[in-house]
Amino acid sequence: MLAFRMNLLITIALIILCIDFILLVFDIEKLRIVPRVVNSHVGLIILVIILVLFLVFRNIHSEYLIFLKPSL
Repeated sequence: MLAFRMNLLITIALIILCIDFILLVFDIEKLRIVPRVVNSHVGLIILVIILVLFLVFRNIHSEYLIFLKPSL
């Protein structure tokens, strides 16, 4: 549970992006209950890259990246 609390942004974002990706790939607009997060595959890839970079940078021990670390 602590892992989910410390990575809440990533957990929620990945769930939303996975749902959006499935709806985008299979073109199922009638099941969409929220506005589309991204309008193309390129936008989706960019968001995934940003999330992965966030995960990497928050685990680097540097005084310049301390603001990315979760508070306990």
